[in-house]
Amino acid sequence: MEIHDAHELKTTLERAPKIIGINNRDLKTMKIDLNTFSRLSKLIPANIIKVAESGIKTREDAEQMRKSGADAILVGATLMQAKDIGKIIDTLI
Repeated sequence: MEIHDAHELKTTLERAPKIIGINNRDLKTMKIDLNTFSRLSKLIPANIIKVAESGIKTREDAEQMRKSGADAILVGATLMQAKDIGKIIDTLI
């Protein structure tokens, strides 16, 4: 399940998912706020896998998501726009 806000999280948790992706992109404005993951991940039980999605461009961003409880990250645009995908992956890891 993918969520963007607290309301979606509440309805998602009612469905007992095994994995929740928290999208840092506001789909109405297309703005990215990495604090979205940090804020919402605290509300998810520990037994659910948490995926941080969108806006992760640097190792620092990836590290921020890990420290906020991310079990995995989803990186899209950063890889798609990279001239050297391998270098970006090495940087993020």
